[in-house]
Amino acid sequence: MGPDGTPVVITFLDVGDDPDGSAARRALDEAEALRRTPSAGVARVLDARLHEGRPYLVTEHVEGPALARRVAGEGPLRGDELYRLAVGTVTALSAFHRSGSGRLRVSPEDIVLADGGARLTGLRPFTAPAADAATMSAVSIGFSAPERLHAPAGSRPGPASDMFSWAACMVYAATGRPPFGTQAAEVAARLGAGADAVAPADLAAVGPGLQQVVSACLSPDPGRRPTADEVLLRLVGQDTSQVIRHIGRPEGTAPARSWRRVGLVAGAVALALVAGGVALVVAAPWDGPERRAAATRPGSTAPATPAASAASSAPAADVVLPATRKVKLPDMDAVLNENPDDPIQLAGYLAAATEATYVRGAGGDSFDKTDDLYQPVRSPDGRWTAMVSWAKFGGGVDTDHVRFVSRESGEQFDVEVGGKPVGVVAPVWSRDSGQVLLTFYDSTPGTSAAQGFVVADPATRTAREVPLGKGPDVSSFTWSADGKEVVRVAAPDPERPSVLRAIWYSDTGRELRRSPEELGPTVSRGNWFSPSGTKYFAVCSGAPKNVCVYDARTGERLAVVPSGTSEDVAKPQAWFGERHLLVVTPRGANSRYEVIDFDGEVRRVLADIPTKRVLDFLMDFAPAAP
Repeated sequence: MGPDGTPVVITFLDVGDDPDGSAARRALDEAEALRRTPSAGVARVLDARLHEGRPYLVTEHVEGPALARRVAGEGPLRGDELYRLAVGTVTALSAFHRSGSGRLRVSPEDIVLADGGARLTGLRPFTAPAADAATMSAVSIGFSAPERLHAPAGSRPGPASDMFSWAACMVYAATGRPPFGTQAAEVAARLGAGADAVAPADLAAVGPGLQQVVSACLSPDPGRRPTADEVLLRLVGQDTSQVIRHIGRPEGTAPARSWRRVGLVAGAVALALVAGGVALVVAAPWDGPERRAAATRPGSTAPATPAASAASSAPAADVVLPATRKVKLPDMDAVLNENPDDPIQLAGYLAAATEATYVRGAGGDSFDKTDDLYQPVRSPDGRWTAMVSWAKFGGGVDTDHVRFVSRESGEQFDVEVGGKPVGVVAPVWSRDSGQVLLTFYDSTPGTSAAQGFVVADPATRTAREVPLGKGPDVSSFTWSADGKEVVRVAAPDPERPSVLRAIWYSDTGRELRRSPEELGPTVSRGNWFSPSGTKYFAVCSGAPKNVCVYDARTGERLAVVPSGTSEDVAKPQAWFGERHLLVVTPRGANSRYEVIDFDGEVRRVLADIPTKRVLDFLMDFAPAAP
């Protein structure tokens, strides 16, 4: 029992031969870092001490059966229960991998099915050596990545190994059987073949929403496994560009390792999609579009789009002015390089490392902390901040909501936007600041993630849901240029899920038209349309390193913007005036926010932020406040 009478778990750490006590001291130092590790989905480390020279951890006791016990006693998990397990555990891994501290043991014995969602309990400092093939049982080996079998003693298993173990646990949860058998020789031989060694019926048992991600994570090549961030984004249906890279990568090409993204909020929720009562489903099949050489001029047989009317009344800036001030970003270990006359500014964000939400203060040169685990978006007129909760998936919440906060008076209120199994993501303000558009998903097992859109009105404090039904899509909704219609990138033909186009809908959900040119997977959460409403951007089809600019009236391609030289896609975030784009590009351990022109030339580096601290789709760039 702890000092307050609550149960705790004591675990002694094996640090091997340690005559001078240095290994024990390192273990205690690393355990202190574990105490600061985001705790969503992971049993917390409460303390670490020595007993007769031996280090030990004091961790939170998680009430509930281990996955192994649950499956042995009641049989495999199915449907919604299995999805909750998948999302909750990959959320925990996403948060933990971003922290970079210690290691996690992932097996059916280390996953506890608590009332509030699945929790991982195998947290250990790096100093405590991981088990190797000589010390693991046949069953334990069957949930370990193949590279672990040949790793030298004392080596540290990486995040890719955790993803293999996670996928093996999902197969076990769905079938009640270790996926690679139970005999040591058999397991060792089959592990090297990865998903190919798993019985097709066992892979199919995880269901269509998980089968493709699980198969990808069971790749025998660590470099070809998607990260926890990427799997989580896939399940959430927010941004599939990273995952599509893994799926559509030609054989023999080098993998792009990227730790950016979600962390679901790095820590603890990492966006907290901790599967409480909601199961999130894959938005599109796990086979990405084929990468073709980009055409310089599109062919078009579809009808042209109608004229985009008026957009913002603010003048569009065509010149990027030099930065004149630096604004510190709390919890981001970075500063913004700004000019007060910039057409847009960072208005708020959800910090990946601490789960804290920040909004720009009234003075404009600082950020104020507000409610944790909310995604903030500021209205174009600067009067409102709308916030969507990412903690709602922790369980016990039957209805979702949008929180509106008046930036003048501080008044706040919540507008309910639907009951289970419906939830909302990706808020976008209308240009007139009158309404917020959100993408809603139906979490019923077997459905696609994005199922329609919601329009929330702070004036009437009401929300209207517009269901569209099933259909493969790879983007959230945004407003059209005139604010009278909504748009998303989707696959119009379910039989050809890799052929994507922009699709316009009426405010009642009726399809109106499609872009004449095939597009790549969109990566922007907010508004694709320029301040004048005459252009929009999208990722070019067949050219993942480029951004294409289109005429909003005709759909004609106006420009191909080279947007990055690395293997990772430089993702467009927002318009910076009429002839410049804000993109985020991986640069080593950082995500660099750059303003580029249509020739791809960098006109200003807005910020260099450590990738483990930033969730790019939760950064709100809004028109500069009046």
